[in-house]
Amino acid sequence: MVLKRMAREGRVEYFFNKNNTHNGIYDGGFKLENMKANVILDAKGLACPMPIVKTKKAMKDLEAGQVLKVQTTDKGSKADIKAWAGSTGHQYLSTLEEGEVLKHYLR
Repeated sequence: MVLKRMAREGRVEYFFNKNNTHNGIYDGGFKLENMKANVILDAKGLACPMPIVKTKKAMKDLEAGQVLKVQTTDKGSKADIKAWAGSTGHQYLSTLEEGEVLKHYLR
């Protein structure tokens, strides 16, 4: 199967096969749908600013290079978490949407 890079956002690349069907989201060769998070933070049902507050606390407990997965239902959290990561020096990897739940990956 021939893969082509169609778009790029930071280190996260979106790939499609020759039939233009989505083939997964990759970060440096790791498929994010299957990425193993070192810590999973459940922030579902919380409104702004609580997902950021809890994310900040959880990131303090991680060692360098570890991945945090934050699960939220707050639609505004995508922009909030991405901006927060950029302003604090953390790496925003991606956000995956599964129904009502947003899964944010940070390093």
